[in-house]
Amino acid sequence: MTKNILLATTCLFVGATSASALEFTGGTIGADYTAYTSENLEDLSETGFFTELEFAIAPSFSMALNISRNSIDVDGSSFSLSESDFSLHGIYDVNDAVKIGAFYGNSGIYYFETDNYGVEAAYDGGSFNVSGYVATADFAAADETMTLFGMNGDYIFENGFGLQAAVDVVDFQDFDLTSTTSTIGATYDFGNGVAIYGDLGRIDVDEGNFSEDVTFVTVGTTFAFGPNAGTTFKSPEAPIFLLLQGL
Repeated sequence: MTKNILLATTCLFVGATSASALEFTGGTIGADYTAYTSENLEDLSETGFFTELEFAIAPSFSMALNISRNSIDVDGSSFSLSESDFSLHGIYDVNDAVKIGAFYGNSGIYYFETDNYGVEAAYDGGSFNVSGYVATADFAAADETMTLFGMNGDYIFENGFGLQAAVDVVDFQDFDLTSTTSTIGATYDFGNGVAIYGDLGRIDVDEGNFSEDVTFVTVGTTFAFGPNAGTTFKSPEAPIFLLLQGL
C-alpha cells in the first residue's frame, strides 16, 4: 500500500512539474469520528483522516491526489481494523461550473486490496454543488469485480450554515450482494477555511433474501486552503470498507 501511494504521488508531481503551467489550486485536510447507533454496535466507533491536493497543469487540465485512512475500534477491546486509501484524478474543466474527470484508486485493509477505475463529474453552482462517479473495482482476493457509483451534494446558505447529502453503492456482481451507504447532515463554515459538520447515516446490505441495516452518526471538521479553497472531487468510498461497515 505504501509503495502504491509513493508511486501515485511521484506520478502526480512528475507529471505536474513537466507541464508548462504548474499551479497549486487548492487542498483540504480533515478528520471525522463516527459512532454506530444500531443495537449491539454501540461499542463500535470509527476515526478517519484525509488529505486532498489539486494542481493545474494546463489552462483546462488539473490533477489531484487524495489520501485517507480510517480505523474501526471497539471500546474496551484491543480490536482495531484499519483501511488506507488513495486516488489519483485527472480533471478537465468543461467551463467555469462543470468539470469531468477520470480516476484510479487503491484501497487496502489487512492484506486485502482493491483497485478502482472510474469516471466522475462535478457541477459548482456557487452556493450549490453536486458531484458523482461511476467505477469498477477489482477484488483479487475473492476473484470478484464490483461496480461502484455514488453522488454527493451540498447547499450553503449566506450565514455559513449548509446542508449536505451523499450516497455510495457497491454492487458485488458474482455474490448477488449490494451495500448502500446514505448520509444527510448539516455544515457550518467559519469563513476562514475551517468548517464543521454532522451527519446521520445508514448502511443497507442486501444479499438475495437477506437484508441488514446499520445506523451511525458522524461529526467532523475540514480545513480548505489554496486559491480555490479546496479540491474538485472526493475519493470514492473504499468498497471493502463499506461492506465491512454494513456487516
